[in-house]
Parts: sequence; C-alpha cells; structure tokens
Amino acid sequence: MKIFLSILVLFAGLTVLSKNSNAQCDCNHKKYFVAGAHRNRSNYKTAFDELQNSPLVFVGKVKSIKYVKGIDNGESYLTHQITFEVSNVWKKNVRKRVTIKQSPSCRIAFEENKEYLVYLSDLDDLPLVDFCSRTKKLREADSELAAFTEKAWSFARNVLPE
Repeated sequence: MKIFLSILVLFAGLTVLSKNSNAQCDCNHKKYFVAGAHRNRSNYKTAFDELQNSPLVFVGKVKSIKYVKGIDNGESYLTHQITFEVSNVWKKNVRKRVTIKQSPSCRIAFEENKEYLVYLSDLDDLPLVDFCSRTKKLREADSELAAFTEKAWSFARNVLPE
C-alpha cells in the first residue's frame, strides 16, 4: 500500500510540475508554449516596422545568462539577465557589452556563445526583451538583416568601446 501511495503522490507531483513548466505565453491572442515555436510572434507585420517601434535593436553574442531576484510592487520574482557582446546596433549607440532582462516565464531560450538579432521593448533601468518580439538567432535573421540594409541604414548607430 505504501508503494502505491508513493507512486500516486509522485505522479500527482509530476503532473502539477509539468503543467506549471508549460506555461503559455500570449502574443496577439496566439498562445505559445514556452518551449514552442518562436517565429511570427511579433505584433508588427515586418521587421522594419518592429525596428521603427523598438527603442534599440542589435546583433550580439550571448556571453552570460543569470537568474536575478527582483521586486515589483512588493512582490519578489526571478528574472533572467543576459549579457551580450554587441557587433551591430540600430537606433541608439551602445557599449560593446549590453545586459538585458527578460521574464523567466515567457522567455526566449537564449544560449551562451550564440549570436542573436535582438529587439528591445523597454530601456528602463535594465533593457527588456519581450517574448513577443522578432528576436531570434542570427542564422535565422537573413531576411531581417537584408531589410535593414535596404531600408534602415539611417537607423544604424555605433558600438562604443567598454
């Protein structure tokens, strides 16, 4: 009987954990599982539209990923801090290293030492990347970079030394 109850408790616990770990994220009334697809989540029709409406867009290589505790309205939460080494930038001059944050519940699965095209949605104390942006691995961003070269040359800015 003890074995049966132990198995039942273990199964119930795994069920609850699996439901919580598959939190859904809502972009334009389309639901995505956190580990799910990352294409076409953006609220903007084109990459150029999102560039125009983002305070900062850059290409960078992930150097580190950390969990950091934050407090909002008296509630504590965990957030990701991702540090990039920036190679190209649009909209604003930035230093060679940029640290951004994102929610761990609806997050982009950044990987260390991989390059990304990153669209930021907020530049407060620590810039924020939104799950619903067009942020993606650089190897998947050829069409966006081509559009930027063609239309967005006036948005190009400088990467400043550290």
